Amino acid sequence: MFERFLDHTCDEKGVLWLLVRWLSYGPDVDTWQQSGRLQAVAVCGYCRRKGLLSQDRDKAAPGREAQEV
Repeated sequence: MFERFLDHTCDEKGVLWLLVRWLSYGPDVDTWQQSGRLQAVAVCGYCRRKGLLSQDRDKAAPGREAQEV
């Protein structure tokens, strides 16, 4: 089980990797893990806090509805 995410990076294929601090362990055992192997809720929360997720489509394009009509 992990304690928290410390950092992130993307590889050449655009895959998100997170530096993980493991629960009850110190920095000497921190490891990089592919985001798809971790709890989706925790990864999404981290991405939201770091601004890595794109905005909601309706919120990102003000007036979008008017343009579609």
